[in-house]
Amino acid sequence: MDDVIKIKRFIKKRTKNTRNLKNKHYIELKELLSKVDVNTTLENGTLLHLAVEKNLEKLFQILLDKNGDVTVQNNSGESVQDMALRLKRNKIAVMICNNKSNNIKAGDIQKQIAQK
Repeated sequence: MDDVIKIKRFIKKRTKNTRNLKNKHYIELKELLSKVDVNTTLENGTLLHLAVEKNLEKLFQILLDKNGDVTVQNNSGESVQDMALRLKRNKIAVMICNNKSNNIKAGDIQKQIAQK
């Protein structure tokens, strides 16, 4: 859990004055992520929740590739999918439905995007 906290701090620090991470940050993140369970839940959700919040599409895909679970809820009861739709992160919502490891249907997400 301590390593997940370090990763969250790493991301927040490097996105404080910018909207995106640099390529060198992704290299560091991949190494850090190799040591953790990406589905560990902290106070505001998982690393996937953070990637949605910050709109970090590349990080989101990395986490999906590491078996990130989009159904895990944060302490507000919001899943990663719910958060992506609420924040209008449409590219991330499409990544969720394209992810082979979940049971979410593309049509369901497209309907939800259209409703928002």
